[in-house]
Amino acid sequence: MKQEKQQLLAKTEDLEESINQLRKENQILEQKYENLKLAKMLIVSDDESKDAKNRIQKLVREIDKCIALLNQ
Repeated sequence: MKQEKQQLLAKTEDLEESINQLRKENQILEQKYENLKLAKMLIVSDDESKDAKNRIQKLVREIDKCIALLNQ
């Protein structure tokens, strides 16, 4: 029984380590996904360059507003 308990505890530790490793990998993949979404939003063809500039200017204005609110 003691030997079986030790084996089960070791297996539990291995599984917990695997879970933690998968969670870290999941976080990395989620971050990469968010980066890809942002990159796709900014990637445009030549025809859309004017729209892209407007979107970027809008983002910059929103960031400036946030900075101004933080400085108050």
